[in-house]
Amino acid sequence: MPAALRREVRLLGDVLGQVLAEYGGPGLLEDVELLRRTVIAARDSDRDERAAAALVASWSIDRAEQVARAFTCYFQLICLLYTSD
Repeated sequence: MPAALRREVRLLGDVLGQVLAEYGGPGLLEDVELLRRTVIAARDSDRDERAAAALVASWSIDRAEQVARAFTCYFQLICLLYTSD
């Protein structure tokens, strides 16, 4: 990924993180970041894959929906960034 695009993606992630913390509280941002890191680690680790599944299973339906919506917003922003050229 070109450096300029990487910076824009990071900026979008940072701004979305601020919105999540303001809207859903710091706990929502922490849950999103924990799942993101765990899923990245799960690429190479069955143990981390099970940890990601257990994390999601530990949430209430409302929390799982909030986290899913956060990821949906992130991916929509990235799609807009890629298609804006």
